[in-house]
Amino acid sequence: MFQHPMIRRSFFYNTARAMLVGLLCLSSGLLPSSAITITTTWDWGTTPVDDPNRVNVTSVWNSVVNYYGSTFQESYVDETWNISVSWKALTGNQVANAGPSGDWKTGAELMALATNSTQIRTGVNYSSTLANHLAKSTVVTGTHIELNLNSTVTWDFSTTSKAAGTESLYTTMIHEIGHGLGFLSLVDNGDGTYQGGTPSIFDYYLEKKDVTSTSLIDMDNDARKAATTSANVFWTGQYGLDANGTPFKIYAPNTYEDGSSMSHLDFTVNTSESLIMFPSDSENPPNFSYSATELGMWKDLGYNVVPEPNTWMLVVVGGGMVLCIRGRRDAKA
Repeated sequence: MFQHPMIRRSFFYNTARAMLVGLLCLSSGLLPSSAITITTTWDWGTTPVDDPNRVNVTSVWNSVVNYYGSTFQESYVDETWNISVSWKALTGNQVANAGPSGDWKTGAELMALATNSTQIRTGVNYSSTLANHLAKSTVVTGTHIELNLNSTVTWDFSTTSKAAGTESLYTTMIHEIGHGLGFLSLVDNGDGTYQGGTPSIFDYYLEKKDVTSTSLIDMDNDARKAATTSANVFWTGQYGLDANGTPFKIYAPNTYEDGSSMSHLDFTVNTSESLIMFPSDSENPPNFSYSATELGMWKDLGYNVVPEPNTWMLVVVGGGMVLCIRGRRDAKA
């Protein structure tokens, strides 16, 4: 089986005197569910046991685990992500890198295993965590995600801010785990083929927009290769589109950037904030959690996310009103 290389319901009803106002707010995100369990295996390399960085890094990691636990919900009892984290010097200008580990599963394989196959697409590959999630059982064991953090980077260990001249360890961890969960394309820029021979579910939702729109998975290799440097690749998943409000681009600059192109959001998606899944920090203030657009993309891919995108609903009927609330990096790969 193909193994991917590292890449860098609630109801509310209210009546008002002298008028009848019927208000219904439905949110599937309120259905009872439990958080994903995350296990961690650490490799500190040559970092001494008494190095204060260990305490700082571990503290930030625990916050990241808590964030993912409150954002991604299990599809079966004791659904677990096994993550290997390495703290070491990385070559080049890498801040961090991560990718799925373990066997990928095809849509056909998952169709045979899943109790509800409506979310599964044939003809694509699923990362190990997503395969388990959609199969609603642990079909891929062992390590699911490998994360490498550059120990030589000047890190900011805050979970709510980032000082100038530093890299946010918190947002970097969230970002890289995202790639490990399957936020990545398998297109090979060298020849337009797919690594392992099959596109990922992420690739399923990519299209190039010109005079007409063409899905990348329906292109021949030459056309697909050209698309990777077209600056004109868009996301087509409905949840992501609904959350964003308008079509939005995937990062596909005219000069191909290994480890960044095709597997990140384009900087034009948000010009006021630096989103988690940007290829690197923008000049805008950093976001310390996934945006509604990113949550929509995770739902398109097949994950259960809380809060769901578009869960703030403001309803005004006949003068009555109810508010229903559902209740990076320099060359970062």
